[in-house]
Amino acid sequence: MGRARSHHHLRRQYRRYYRRGPYGRPVLPLLVLAAVGMVGVALLALLATLTPIMLAGVGAFVVIRYLGRRHLRAMRRRQPGPMPVSTPAPSVTRTPPAPDWRATRARFAQLRTEYAQFECDPLAVLRLPALTDVTVPSTGRFVDAFAEAQALDTDTE
Repeated sequence: MGRARSHHHLRRQYRRYYRRGPYGRPVLPLLVLAAVGMVGVALLALLATLTPIMLAGVGAFVVIRYLGRRHLRAMRRRQPGPMPVSTPAPSVTRTPPAPDWRATRARFAQLRTEYAQFECDPLAVLRLPALTDVTVPSTGRFVDAFAEAQALDTDTE
């Protein structure tokens, strides 16, 4: 019987130590609380890391979508309407005199130089942003005419 008591006594000590901890307090709730705290801290750190990235991505998406819609609106405005039916000219048609080819070419070279200087100057572009925004109707017409003139710039008349 003495042996059974000692075995029983050891079981009680085991339960007291491992189930309640060395000071008689419950260990399991503390372990659960510590694990929940660690998971919570990890989730907060992950959220703090991903939030700026997610905000930047959403912001970029909104800006790109806005600019795309703005571009489509500008393209719809620039589409040519139906061509008017031309009426026959009066009996004698006077043709305007042909412009001087060399003078026109020199004027275009001067315009191209001035426009390139404007485009390369960041402060000038910031001061007059409408001159680079092709969604502005007058700027869009200028850029189209400038491209056509560039295509017609040849060495021979």
